[in-house]
Amino acid sequence: MNTSAETRRLDSKSVVVIGGSRGLGRAIVAATQAEGARVLAVARQEEPLKKLVAEYPAVQTLGLDASDENAPAKVFETLSPDVLIVCGGAIPHNVPLSEQSWEQSHATGILMSKCRCSSRKPR
Repeated sequence: MNTSAETRRLDSKSVVVIGGSRGLGRAIVAATQAEGARVLAVARQEEPLKKLVAEYPAVQTLGLDASDENAPAKVFETLSPDVLIVCGGAIPHNVPLSEQSWEQSHATGILMSKCRCSSRKPR
């Protein structure tokens, strides 16, 4: 990846990556930071976030569960993004489908939609 000053397309941009500690999210964190962005990686587990910061010290991290009702506010208190990337997933509760509530099976998706909508508010 060419990261010369002339090609850093995300200079002066803020990027939040939900699910940014592993897999595709981690790759997005690395790529956006290399392009000059100020990056906040959000994930549930602290250990993968610590490993991320060890490799990319300029990246900010926030450990929280995206299905928490207060997650959007915590994210936007930490960094107001120009770009919001949601690539975190959730495993539904391990019970028969007939025993799952709508809230349990869709909590993360709904709350992250709220996060995306909150990001559209004028600054």
